[in-house]
Amino acid sequence: MAKGRSTIQGIYPMWRAGKKFDSLRVAIRPPNGAQVQISSKVQPTLKQINEYLRAHKLKKAAANQDNHFQALKHRLYEELKDKYALPKYKIQEKLDLKSKEFNFEDNLDEFVAFKSTHSIPFAYKGWMKRFWMPFFLGNGCNHPKDFKNFKAKARTHVMMAKTLSGKKYSHNTYSSITTPFNEYMRFLLDSGYIGQDDFYTLDIKMTLEQKKQARRRGEDVTGVRTKETYTEDELNDIKDAIDKAYKDNLEMKKKAYAIFFGVCTGLRRGNLLGLNAECLHPDDDVPNFDLKDNIVSGWSRGEKGALVFEDATKTTSGERIQLPMVQPSPKILVDVARFLKKNIAPKDRLLDCHPDTVMKWWRQIAKDCDFKFLHPHAWKHSYATIGALHLHDWYLGNPYFLQKCCLHSSFRTTEKYINQVSNQFLKAFAKK
Repeated sequence: MAKGRSTIQGIYPMWRAGKKFDSLRVAIRPPNGAQVQISSKVQPTLKQINEYLRAHKLKKAAANQDNHFQALKHRLYEELKDKYALPKYKIQEKLDLKSKEFNFEDNLDEFVAFKSTHSIPFAYKGWMKRFWMPFFLGNGCNHPKDFKNFKAKARTHVMMAKTLSGKKYSHNTYSSITTPFNEYMRFLLDSGYIGQDDFYTLDIKMTLEQKKQARRRGEDVTGVRTKETYTEDELNDIKDAIDKAYKDNLEMKKKAYAIFFGVCTGLRRGNLLGLNAECLHPDDDVPNFDLKDNIVSGWSRGEKGALVFEDATKTTSGERIQLPMVQPSPKILVDVARFLKKNIAPKDRLLDCHPDTVMKWWRQIAKDCDFKFLHPHAWKHSYATIGALHLHDWYLGNPYFLQKCCLHSSFRTTEKYINQVSNQFLKAFAKK
């Protein structure tokens, strides 16, 4: 936490100067309430802080350099925040990541360099700075070796921490929180900053019993991402709706058809954006399309704008990949592909926008055409689910073919994408 300041709205720390030591005073202003002075007579942590300042004869400047004082102050602020429902600032203040024993700031930069050849390190660094460093430094850790003393507390921190809106993190987010920490610990071990005795990882999942108990209490245990998928009939209806809504609007129809092609094929946004018109081959004996470039947002790699990875997917590089036009039917995809080839120059991309814009456009198209909007994450789930229902008809009964069309490295991954909610499951039997 930045020295002498709070990242929580409504907390106002003040210092009372003394000859040998200073004392901390705190006032709070709850939402829609008057400012109130907090007394150490009724706030035990504030009392403990001032006793510590007195015992060690600490003045303000020295206290702000003292890790134990910082840990106590962090605990005080969290207690006041919870008791008086004080919101956190949306913009977190810069942490002081340097201690006498270890420079966490430089170490996190090393971590980014270490992970840059394998994954998306800046996303990991963001979680470490925003979520994990305030926790460990707030508990008085001066070196990564100290992390082992807070393993149990770290697990609780994940399950009890709240977002900026004041809600607990979804259990579906636990892996997003723990993976950066686990990778950081592996980096520390590999680089010799900690030993095997200091190393541990966190694997936190909501158990079935916890889900049952939460549902019994009326709590929402569903994930942030919807489990809905598009069905065959819905995809057929979407094409008809696009034709009707944009009958006299060529530009919007091109945009809608291009995204619809990605929805039907289950492509990730990056590979959809990487397609140009000459990638489509609707008139071949087996209608198909080539994958070309992968266009992704640069933020997770520490760069602005969008990045273009030529001849690449999420899991491949430099390979030519051709996929058949299968779902929801070859006829529909052939019609869409022919329209795009007719109205877009061969070298031009089907879509010319930032990866984040695809979702916004699809949401607007869904509104204009009056069909349900599903996030791009659901597109591949839709493809895998429909493919599983037609495994024998469309993929020759071979799970490997469905896996390859999903661009997955193993069928185990494809299985995870198949929607297993009851109506989809029963639909498989209705086909017989």
